[in-house]
Amino acid sequence: MNIQSLAAIGLLALALGLPGCTGPDVKKPEPGSETTVVPNKPPEPRSRFTEACRNYCQHAEAMQCPEGAPLGDDTSCLKFCVDTNEAGHSMDFGCASRAANCEELGRCR
Repeated sequence: MNIQSLAAIGLLALALGLPGCTGPDVKKPEPGSETTVVPNKPPEPRSRFTEACRNYCQHAEAMQCPEGAPLGDDTSCLKFCVDTNEAGHSMDFGCASRAANCEELGRCR
């Protein structure tokens, strides 16, 4: 027998042996154990204003000011803040960070 015949026999043996090598058993989920798919959260805006706006919104939320709540169309405070600043309407972050209550925060525009 020559080397080519031995190689062909080896390849044939290998090919015949592979179907039996299926790896670990994969169990199907039991009926009723399906997980609920939760819709993805909208991505957080990425901007040079993101960090300052995040601080602004967290401060407003902590004081329970309306400025920290989502808008009527569910636009988050963070998105509104970033979009507002990106459009050139600067929010006074320094003033907002010093605000001790909602009234003071409202004057920081």
